[in-house]
Amino acid sequence: MSSIQDVLKDPDALCIIGEVSCNHDNNLDVVLKTIDGLLEVGADAVKIQTDTLDGTGSTMDFKTPYFTVTGGTLWDGANLMDLYRQAYTPLEWHRPIFDYCEKRGIACLSTPYSESTVEFLKDFDMPAIKVASMEAGDLGFVRACARFGVPIIISTGMIDFERAKQVVAACREEGNDDIILLKCVSEYPAAVADMQLKAIPKLRNELGVIAGLSDHTLTHTSAVVSTALGGQVIEKHVKLDDSIGGPDADFSLTVSQFGDMISMCREARSSLGSGIWNAKTPQVSYSRSIFVIKDVRAGEVISPENVRVIRPGHGLDPNEWDTVIGKTFATDIEAGHPLLETHVKP
Repeated sequence: MSSIQDVLKDPDALCIIGEVSCNHDNNLDVVLKTIDGLLEVGADAVKIQTDTLDGTGSTMDFKTPYFTVTGGTLWDGANLMDLYRQAYTPLEWHRPIFDYCEKRGIACLSTPYSESTVEFLKDFDMPAIKVASMEAGDLGFVRACARFGVPIIISTGMIDFERAKQVVAACREEGNDDIILLKCVSEYPAAVADMQLKAIPKLRNELGVIAGLSDHTLTHTSAVVSTALGGQVIEKHVKLDDSIGGPDADFSLTVSQFGDMISMCREARSSLGSGIWNAKTPQVSYSRSIFVIKDVRAGEVISPENVRVIRPGHGLDPNEWDTVIGKTFATDIEAGHPLLETHVKP
């Protein structure tokens, strides 16, 4: 398992976060069982969401058309506050969730949606704080999160590259250089063809941050490819099983599916290696070299009639061919033996 701190120190570290979000059916026990499941399948961290319904959080309870979801989403026609009432993770659940994660040995972090919930989360030991795509364009809010005193993870689904530059600059101005930007498409679910994952190395190389992916697709492909492109933090929504309903259920993986994704991502990261050309010594049996193919005596001329390049690789390198042809044997050799440097008369 890798932590957020591992990622900040080691460019080969990979941290995979299970986003529980509202996949709890208003039952704290479902959250705790999901945490158990994430531990079993090898997740590195659990993430929840921290909001309020009293008008101090992400939205307010207005019934004007502006507060109705549109745009071809899963939630079209819903009132924002009504939707968030379904998605809400009660504040009183936070202490038992964080305590349970500490007891079980898995990191827990959260996404606040207002400065009041940033303050609320200061009572909890978090390895990082997460800014959602919808809040990433609010530089004042980003600054408040950057001042939290832990690494900051920011999804970029609702901002362009220029705003991403501003976000990074704002964090650094607040003294926070531990910045992780996640490539994200804020569609639910998102299409694999829309992911534009080549932006991951762009974020890393041009902005000097840790890069990763917040994935809303229904498959494992984007998460796996992102690791090959240098993504070090992968976040994806997860639910206990298919019996769980709620606003996010349709684009969330089950714990079992999440485990498959983790295995594939770690395998992909492992396959990258260290960049050494040949990590393993080639099998001598499968390589080629110069062999004596007829019985020869000392003083005979070495020629294509008595030597040949064949497998295995116990003899002189095949590229020594032009060097040895025309010279003479220094000793008698039986057919089927490799031609060695000591067999060739200088």
